[in-house]
Amino acid sequence: MLTEEVDIAGERLLPHPYRAPVWPRMKLLVVSDLHLGKAAHFRKAGASLPEVHDDVTLERLDLWLHTFAPHTLLILGDLFHSSHDNSWGLFQNWANGAACAVALGVGQP
Repeated sequence: MLTEEVDIAGERLLPHPYRAPVWPRMKLLVVSDLHLGKAAHFRKAGASLPEVHDDVTLERLDLWLHTFAPHTLLILGDLFHSSHDNSWGLFQNWANGAACAVALGVGQP
């Protein structure tokens, strides 16, 4: 399910219903708000959430990489849910095997 391309400042972008815009000319897929470690964070507070949250998120990213075949995946923010997170290793292993370059956007808090 894709939407029609839009023109923004002379550039064609392809907004995706999953909030992952594609910039075809740059072969760039942009995502944010992955919140890896979210389920573990809430479980520490007593909430009952399945442990598969991170796996599902990374599987979805794999699907998008396969669908759009970008040269670069740009992750803009909220990669992890909290500062006390144990998901870095999982993400690092995933990123090392990703089908494209993975870039983390850095900005001011």
